[in-house]
Amino acid sequence: MISESILKQHEIRITKHRIDVLSCFIKSARAISHNELEALYEGKIDRVSIYRILNSFSEAKILCKLVDSKGKISYVFDKHSEDDQAHGHPHFKCNTCEEVTELPELPKSYMEQLADLKIDHLNLLVEGICKKCDDNEAE
Repeated sequence: MISESILKQHEIRITKHRIDVLSCFIKSARAISHNELEALYEGKIDRVSIYRILNSFSEAKILCKLVDSKGKISYVFDKHSEDDQAHGHPHFKCNTCEEVTELPELPKSYMEQLADLKIDHLNLLVEGICKKCDDNEAE
C-alpha cells in the first residue's frame, strides 16, 4: 500500500487510522478540514486522534496545511513529500469546487532571497475560480 510506504519512509508508526486518513488525502483532489474528517470518520476516529494525525502528517511534510482568506484551515496531500529538495510551492484553491492544485515551484531567484531567513513554514495559497468552474458559469 502506498500509504504504508509513505508512513514508513517518514518513520511514522503505522496504524489503521493513519493509513485510512492518509489514503483519504491521497485520493482527494480537494483540501480537507479537521471538521470534514471528523464527520467522515464519526464513530471510528475521535476528534483528538484526528488532530494528532493531522499534526504529525503536517510536521512530517506529508500534508500541506493551508489557511484560506477566510481563516479556514485545511490540509492537502503534498505530492512533493518524497522529494527532500522540494522547496516552497504554492497551491491554487478554487472558491467554487474547492479543488486544490499544486502550482509550479517558486522561481530560484525568489527562493534565493529567502535563503538567509530561518523559515519554519512557507504557506502560499492562491484563491480564485478554476477554468472548469469558470467555463461552467459562462454556460
